[in-house]
Amino acid sequence: MKKSLYHSADENGSAIIMALMVLVLLTLLGLTSTNTNVTEQRIVRNDVLYKRNFYRAEAAAGEATQRLMNTDFSLLDTAFFSGNTWVSNLGDSFTVSGETDSVDGDGDGFMGLEDDDNWLNSSGNPTGDVATATVVPNAYFAAQYAYSKGSTVAGERVIHVFETFGYAVDEGVSLISSEFRKEVQL
Repeated sequence: MKKSLYHSADENGSAIIMALMVLVLLTLLGLTSTNTNVTEQRIVRNDVLYKRNFYRAEAAAGEATQRLMNTDFSLLDTAFFSGNTWVSNLGDSFTVSGETDSVDGDGDGFMGLEDDDNWLNSSGNPTGDVATATVVPNAYFAAQYAYSKGSTVAGERVIHVFETFGYAVDEGVSLISSEFRKEVQL
């Protein structure tokens, strides 16, 4: 027995149209997933840059702290400990810039250090009391004497408190601050 399939004239080419619709749908799905992938890669790259800068800034602040730890405070003039004095040449000759900065304009504790111009000049070199970190590339540090706690009587112990700052710049910027305390016998 022979079966005959009935085809209407209206249905000619409908399979090709359905196949094209499926192909367009799959193409749109592929483009969307590609766009999502590109966006996720950018997010991951930005996260890597942020973390790299953060850890470089942290290492730079750690280097400033280490240099302060290695400093013999008994060699310093007591006039140095006047508060908010910037420290220069940490660990080398340990000088004081004489520059004090007791005004923190926006209350963030960085005393103007959030401005890139206070770290690097237009040539990309460190400014003023900023030193280049030796432990990591594209990182800089600064230290500021904050205050003392304790007696001023000879033979007594006093705690000197410093703020150390780390700054890293590599396709983004990170700035961190930490506090360092050193106990010294007068």
